[in-house]
Amino acid sequence: MKNYSMKIKEIREANNLTQSEFGNKIGKSAISIRKYESGKFNIPIDVIKLIDLEFNKDINSKSKENLLRKIIIEQIKNFPNINENDVNINEIIPNVLNYIDYEIYKNTKGV
Repeated sequence: MKNYSMKIKEIREANNLTQSEFGNKIGKSAISIRKYESGKFNIPIDVIKLIDLEFNKDINSKSKENLLRKIIIEQIKNFPNINENDVNINEIIPNVLNYIDYEIYKNTKGV
């Protein structure tokens, strides 16, 4: 969590925003931003995604890709007719991540 905490603070400071202003942009209070930046509290994935979208950053891309890779491999095991080696996960991941990003954006922005 420290890594995300530092990245959030860097993004906020690079945009010359107070914790309150930063929080307003992503629908969180200054207290929440202070807690996230302290590194003592877990930063929910939806908050990370909101920051990614609002500030055009991708502070979580490798973690998302690794998690998605694990999920896809586990799900493939549920289909006995499909061999893990027959599926090109590298082609699937960008499409799935784009879909997830769109759905999160749609739900957070009320599209």
